[in-house]
Amino acid sequence: MTKKGFLSTFYFGYLLITVSILIAIEHQFQLRIKTLINIREVYKTMDMQVEIIDFIQCELKNNKEIGGEYSLENVTFSTTLNADLIQVKVAEEGLSEILININDRREIIDYSVKS
Repeated sequence: MTKKGFLSTFYFGYLLITVSILIAIEHQFQLRIKTLINIREVYKTMDMQVEIIDFIQCELKNNKEIGGEYSLENVTFSTTLNADLIQVKVAEEGLSEILININDRREIIDYSVKS
C-alpha cells in the first residue's frame, strides 16, 4: 500500500465518522422538536381544562344553574348536572369529557378527564 492510498483511506474514514456524528445530532434535534410540539399540545389541553373548571366553579359560587351549552373564548362545551356530578362534554379536539364531583355546598371536590 502506498502512502497516497493510506491517506485517502484515512480521510474517507474521518469523513464517515463526521457524517455519522452529524446525522446523530440532527436526529436528536428532530426528537427534541417533536417533544416540544407535544408538550405545547398538552399545555393547550390543560389550559382548556382549567378554563372550563374555573368557569363552572364561578357559576357554582354565584348559585347559577348548571346545564346547557357554553362558549368561552377558545372552547365550546355542554354541561349536565346529575345530583353531585357535573358532566362536561367538550366540542374541541383532544378533550372529550370532564366529570366534576361537587358537594352539598356546591363546591368542586374532585374532577376527572376522559379523552
